[in-house]
Amino acid sequence: MQNDKGILKDLQSNYKASLSSKNRVDSNIQKWLKAYNGQPYGNEVKGRSAIVVKDVKKAIKAMSPSIIEPFISTNTLVTAKPATIGGEDKASYEADILNYQYNNEFDKLEFITSISTILPKEGTVFVRTGWDFKEDVKKKTIKGLNQQDYLAIKQSGEEIEKVEPNNDGTVNVTIVKRKRLNNCPTAKICKNEAITTDPTAESFKESKFITYEYEKSYSDIKKEANIYDYQEITPALLESLNTSPYPETALGGQRAMDNYQSGVDYNFRFTDNASKKIRIVEYWGEYDINGDGINEQIVCAWIKGTDVILRLDENPYPDNAIPFVSCQFNFEPFTLWGNGLADMIGDHQQIHTAIMRGFIDNMSLANNGQKFFQKGAIDYVNLGKLSRGEKYIELNNINGMTDGSYNQIPSAAFQVYDMISQDSNFHAGISNNMDGIDSATVGRTASGVNMVMSAAQRHMMIIVKVIGDMLKDIFTKWSAYNSEFLDHDQAVEIAGKLVEVNKSLLDGNVRIELNINVDAMNTQKISQLNMLLQQAGQLQGQIPPMVVPALVAEFFDGLGKYEIAEQIRTYQPQPDPAQQQMQQLEMQRLQAEIMKLQAEAQLAESKSGESQAKAVKNQAETDHLDVKTLQLPDEQNMKEAEFKHGAIQDFLKSQGVGENS
Repeated sequence: MQNDKGILKDLQSNYKASLSSKNRVDSNIQKWLKAYNGQPYGNEVKGRSAIVVKDVKKAIKAMSPSIIEPFISTNTLVTAKPATIGGEDKASYEADILNYQYNNEFDKLEFITSISTILPKEGTVFVRTGWDFKEDVKKKTIKGLNQQDYLAIKQSGEEIEKVEPNNDGTVNVTIVKRKRLNNCPTAKICKNEAITTDPTAESFKESKFITYEYEKSYSDIKKEANIYDYQEITPALLESLNTSPYPETALGGQRAMDNYQSGVDYNFRFTDNASKKIRIVEYWGEYDINGDGINEQIVCAWIKGTDVILRLDENPYPDNAIPFVSCQFNFEPFTLWGNGLADMIGDHQQIHTAIMRGFIDNMSLANNGQKFFQKGAIDYVNLGKLSRGEKYIELNNINGMTDGSYNQIPSAAFQVYDMISQDSNFHAGISNNMDGIDSATVGRTASGVNMVMSAAQRHMMIIVKVIGDMLKDIFTKWSAYNSEFLDHDQAVEIAGKLVEVNKSLLDGNVRIELNINVDAMNTQKISQLNMLLQQAGQLQGQIPPMVVPALVAEFFDGLGKYEIAEQIRTYQPQPDPAQQQMQQLEMQRLQAEIMKLQAEAQLAESKSGESQAKAVKNQAETDHLDVKTLQLPDEQNMKEAEFKHGAIQDFLKSQGVGENS
């Protein structure tokens, strides 16, 4: 292996270069965050309205339910298809494990909810996958055991850490008790300011490396001694790190200010050494760590701002790939960073803000609620009553007073406001009643036209598909991690104790698919299936009988009832016992009739043979009479007659006719 410090120098150089190119991305995200939060534009005038219309935030919040629902509406989100023929059992087993982990060992609601906000707000989401293993370890020392008791403990399967002999021939045995707390895959959303990527990459899959910054306490680092080398962390180093400013990037500073309003203070520092936070930079990517000219997948972690290496190893994950996945909101070709929703409707928000400020200023500067009267038309006593808001006021000249009112706002202002709203809804893919608008509606009407699938539905479908593709990548990594890190006993517990489980099935060699339930697609699908089922009765006898159950199963798939759909597909109807017995009796009756017909045919054939035999007999008798009455003139004729008679008798015997017949 090359010198660790030399490797660290190269990796830090890559990290600094990626930070420089990332600043431009951070600047855009910072601008989108300001629009989302409705921060002032800086052109506000004292004494005038300073309101900022939060079109971006309202649009994102309106989109969130439609994004969240498809991923939490079913307990069987994951399906798996075998990569090879005959791997159906393996694929089913993998899907059961992944669904259990997603539903029971993972906070899917918080995860999907966060993505539904971060993705349109910042344009890009990065998720770090991993494996969480925690166990409770307790040690117990039993003193003064004789040889027999010691052998009994050893044979019981207890984990023995240490055996100490005593002078009296006994031993002291230290037993370790382990209780598994966590042993499952993880997926954590990363802050975009904490991520840097390969500056030369035009897509995430082409990125040769990725860096991730995070904070971890000294105590947590020591607890993970199997991962981190903490020997170089001294109290003096902890003290110097504790005074380092955070965050350092402009985007990090923007997020710190936003979160400060919610009670988060990143400037807080613990005073005890065990709780002090250490800023770590983690590098995942390719590097020739062995010096043989071929890059390997590695991981390196160091304390930011120092040359202290906490970790330098080959990639520990079984898929030997960077443990990050990503997705983009408004995808831009040849880049791995997407654009946020504010990039599309940020200018609409500014126009709405300007018009709304004009509305408010017009109303606030009007004389509505004020009283105007001709000088001398009211005395000072009644003027005092008027100013105090009393009910009854005596006036000498009732026509001498006029009420103030709001200034009339031109209708063109409302038309422009509505026009901008239409354009904003078109690009955001939403509308006030969430039915969307189509391209033919823009500039024509504010109500929208319901199509087979509106612009909002198509837009939402694409967003859900983008997130779904990222989840497929996550589950694919989870599947690979399960093959390496999931215990056999735990796999049996998840799959069910009544099912014989072979952990070797978890080899990750499957294709992951998702049962995504999108309302727009399902509505259209259900409508089409309903029409087909209505016509199925007329096609009876012309289509295979299994077509109708398949259509019904698809119908339930559209409703998100995947369990019922699977039951329909695998259903084998059981025949009625009474009907089955009647069928057996009918079969026996038909067999009896066939046997009867066969017997009658044989009898008829036998009678036909008998008739032939009688005919031969009659002919023979006739010939016999002719012989008897024949008058032969000499001995030669007599011999010929006898020979003929003998031949006839032989023929009759061959036909079963007796001599006396």
